[in-house]
Amino acid sequence: MQKASFTKAGSAAALALCIGAVSASAAAPASSTWKFGVLSDTQWVSADDGKSPESTPASMIQQIDKAFIAQGVKVVIAVGDTVDNSTPASQATRALYSQDLYNAGIGFYPLRGNHDAELTYSGGYFATLYPQIVNGGINNLTPQWDSPYYIVNTLFGSADASSTYKDTPTVLNSAFATVPPANPPAVFGTNTFVVGGNFSYPAQNCPLTNVASGYPSAAPGSGLAGYPGITSGGGLSYSFDYNNVRFVLLDQFVDSDLGGNTSSTAAQQPWITQQLSDSARPAHAFLFSHKNLLGGNHKDNLFGGNVNSSDPGDGAAGTTAGDAKRAAEDTFITAAANYNVHYLITGHDHHHVDSIVKSPLTPGKTIHQIISQSDSSKFYTPGSPYSANEISVSEDLYQVGYYIYTVDGPRVTVDYYSVPANTTGTFATTPVLTGNWQKALTFGYSLNGQEFQVAQGSSYSVISDTTAKAIANAAAYNESGYVGTAVQILNGTNGSVLKTHDGRKLTKAVDIGWAPANGTISDIVTLWGLTDLAAAQTDTIVVSVSFNTSAYNASDLQNGLYCLGSQDLKSGAWINAVDDNIVGGSKNFVYGSYSSSYGLGTWGIDPVAGTAWAVVNGPNRNFAVIATPSTPLPWDLNGDGVVNTADATLLSKAIATHSTNPAYDLTGDGVVNASDLKWLMLHYTNVGGK
Repeated sequence: MQKASFTKAGSAAALALCIGAVSASAAAPASSTWKFGVLSDTQWVSADDGKSPESTPASMIQQIDKAFIAQGVKVVIAVGDTVDNSTPASQATRALYSQDLYNAGIGFYPLRGNHDAELTYSGGYFATLYPQIVNGGINNLTPQWDSPYYIVNTLFGSADASSTYKDTPTVLNSAFATVPPANPPAVFGTNTFVVGGNFSYPAQNCPLTNVASGYPSAAPGSGLAGYPGITSGGGLSYSFDYNNVRFVLLDQFVDSDLGGNTSSTAAQQPWITQQLSDSARPAHAFLFSHKNLLGGNHKDNLFGGNVNSSDPGDGAAGTTAGDAKRAAEDTFITAAANYNVHYLITGHDHHHVDSIVKSPLTPGKTIHQIISQSDSSKFYTPGSPYSANEISVSEDLYQVGYYIYTVDGPRVTVDYYSVPANTTGTFATTPVLTGNWQKALTFGYSLNGQEFQVAQGSSYSVISDTTAKAIANAAAYNESGYVGTAVQILNGTNGSVLKTHDGRKLTKAVDIGWAPANGTISDIVTLWGLTDLAAAQTDTIVVSVSFNTSAYNASDLQNGLYCLGSQDLKSGAWINAVDDNIVGGSKNFVYGSYSSSYGLGTWGIDPVAGTAWAVVNGPNRNFAVIATPSTPLPWDLNGDGVVNTADATLLSKAIATHSTNPAYDLTGDGVVNASDLKWLMLHYTNVGGK
């Protein structure tokens, strides 16, 4: 392992660092639960509306960054096409609108997309405007002469007349618009901070070959085209570690085919496999790229253009080019599967898709492809051809969106937030996003649990798991306190009727994760993937969790003093699982085994099987056996033991008076509005609230 000082002693030394080199690792934070954000395709294709200069949706970016800051993320990844029309000015403008993140101490790590790569030597602009990519993770250190603030201030009449580098490069002066960018973020000093460590680069598409000898101390004009520190010859692939995650960002673009379909991914595969197989790697690894494996609208992908019109992205079998592409994709997917990589996170298609992509050659090797919803003013509609190697899980079109990935030990929860674009093509006016975000979908996975695919019309009863794997790997995830628990879904059918735009039925990918008992009788099981896009409830299912019934007084068990609990998503309080049910059914306790005749709201203790079970349809996803609570529900606003119209009256008054009291924010979205009232009515204790 070779340490890199990143003082840029020369291009030869930089190239040497590219070849499998790794920088010194920054100390990992101690927190077990943390978040990172993902945004995609920040492109503005319409005329500047006063908020979107230089093909950059500046106001939209600021609103999304505001959400990232409010969510408390530590890292933000941009998966390419950071601007629509890539010029030195547009790239500098986009860098300007990263400052809100820096001001909040959030690390920002972008990838190039095909639009970015259309600019000659755009890899160099990236490495210069985002030096954290090449300097070991030191954020908020853009060189002064190409600092977006400095550029904006100089061009638009700032008082910064004393700057040493007041004369900005001609290439920028001629390219900037005559109207100042909208509400540029304030610069809170020049404090730098490190986010991430253990940086590594492939020999191909290495960012370190984009910076000239002497960077970043060289004077203006010493680099390419009047822009300091930029040379030709490199791309932007890199990896780094933060906490218990390795981020592997893949840039496929080459200077010989600006923004085109020539791909260097296959050539980078030895480095990719090395980063995933590294025995010192953190527990999780995520792969990021701009282009997809199997796109909806675009059929060009991470490995190049489609071979012919019948190629959906994974190659046309029987052709030389198609067979080579399939072999490269097989190697990529197999490496990801072999080393426990669950997600490839991409952009490019301007809509949300979660699908399971199967290797075109090796049975049983798969990866989830998350095509990230765009933050652009233009939208695409999926089209044929489609691959038989894709299992569609969720799809959402014509939205603006962002993602929060919450990492909690071996468990990862993904929350997708969106606002309708109200168009299937383009819009010309910046939408108001702040205050209008809706959590559209939550999904996730755990390294200590299993995933089950449940087709529409099929039974959930195939789903079962135990803590055996969690216990065996507890030390690796710094966990202890498992008591030994099993979970099974006893009954329920995937009743979803959702389809992709072209009519393919969606499949539920139900993931199980485990956490040690913590104030609960059993270990805690998480069930992701049971809820449809934008749905308030799951199908009606019967969840059963084991515990040692012989350790408890038989009369207490008979009298319902123990139950299957679920954890309220907002407050974190444990409640009887049936209290989370959406309106319908009635609450009824049974001492004995589950019967298919029992309806929604029935819950019980089975002393023979040693389980607590419940018939549920609520959105809570964490389950455990608990002592039956005697305290009011968190949304029983008047504390009278029932949730009904009296609580709705209190909430209506809070909405009318624009209350900011978090007790009334039942959805946890940061505002008190009609969504909270709808949520409350769905959780009335009695049908109709009577």
